[in-house]
Amino acid sequence: MEQPGLNISPAIPEDIDVVYEFIHQMAIYEKCEDDFVTDKQTLYTSLFEEKAANCLLLREEGCDRVIGFTVFFHNFSTFTGRKGLYVEELYVVPDMRGK
Repeated sequence: MEQPGLNISPAIPEDIDVVYEFIHQMAIYEKCEDDFVTDKQTLYTSLFEEKAANCLLLREEGCDRVIGFTVFFHNFSTFTGRKGLYVEELYVVPDMRGK
């Protein structure tokens, strides 16, 4: 079975609907939908205006279908004196997992 090519790119403000929906779907998957209290405007402000975190989208090559996303931010350890990367969320649509 041939696997599709993948394209990873930073989310842009116009992607807010898909980012929001992925986070919502992840809350459902993890059975913690009651903890999902953000709204699109808060998410938009945090990601694209305040730049509190970064978001990458995973798309099938040659089409606009977004099949996954990750939200991450940089951190710093005072004990080691080194920067790090913290992955907050990582989600791939069910039909593309394991491919």
